[in-house]
Amino acid sequence: MTSAPAPPREAAGAQLRPVRLPDDLDALLRLEAAASAASTAYVHAQPKDARAFRAALVRRGAAEFGPPHARFVALPGAPAAGLLAVLDAPALARARLLTALAVRRGEVPLSAVVQGRMHRLGATLAPVEAGTAYLSRLAVAPEVAGRGLGRWLVAQAVDRARALDAAHLVVDVAADNARALALYESAGFTRLGGGTAHDGADGRAVSHVRLGRPVP
Repeated sequence: MTSAPAPPREAAGAQLRPVRLPDDLDALLRLEAAASAASTAYVHAQPKDARAFRAALVRRGAAEFGPPHARFVALPGAPAAGLLAVLDAPALARARLLTALAVRRGEVPLSAVVQGRMHRLGATLAPVEAGTAYLSRLAVAPEVAGRGLGRWLVAQAVDRARALDAAHLVVDVAADNARALALYESAGFTRLGGGTAHDGADGRAVSHVRLGRPVP
């Protein structure tokens, strides 16, 4: 049995812990915003609109990046130094269905324009098949950047996928995020495809690359 990856020396004492509501909501939304900046800029007119929408999803247990899937990186003196969320295919499908239902029922009100952008973005994402785990969110807080936590979190994601009995782990990365793409490729991920969502009304667009790797 493979042991869990040890944290880097620069981040001694790092460990994953569950995200607990309501106390952790602000930290969760801050880290989630960093992890999804490109898609947020495409879908929402203002960051505050994205925050309100995601807070509503978290409170309803409908967020793929929230409890019970989310884990914080806890460091001495920094209880929310990073964020990791990995889901198997059934959990991801359920979270996205709950999100769609919440929007359709008006529980998390969104304009027709925003809903259209969300639909176009979702249509570019390849489905996650049975036996595959999805790395939904990974973020490191700016104040602890440069300590190797990103690479450690990728290793933790692989370990989590193994615990979910997944044979593969996939992730969607913003196409212009060269640093993240290099991190994943250095960890054994290969490019599987991608897509671009356009808004014909104002010309905004967002592109992503899908990467994947086997889970040993």
